[in-house]
Amino acid sequence: MVRADSQYAGNLACGAWKAKANRELVAHVQSLWDAVAELREISWEHVRAHRGHRWNERADHLALRKAQGELPVPLTFWKPGQR
Repeated sequence: MVRADSQYAGNLACGAWKAKANRELVAHVQSLWDAVAELREISWEHVRAHRGHRWNERADHLALRKAQGELPVPLTFWKPGQR
């Protein structure tokens, strides 16, 4: 199960929607999705952003730290909601 806080990204990844922009990137993600689907069942689920979902909060932390050029807090010390 893949969880995403973007319905747009989830539906593009699994091929339910067609991309209007970033078509090359979306095609690459869809090819990865298809490769995994050949090996095992795969689906995705929408989770609401900033609602305390531990791994969604961790993904936000990692993305923000990378965008700021900073290293992430190691998982052993990180707490949900920590930016």
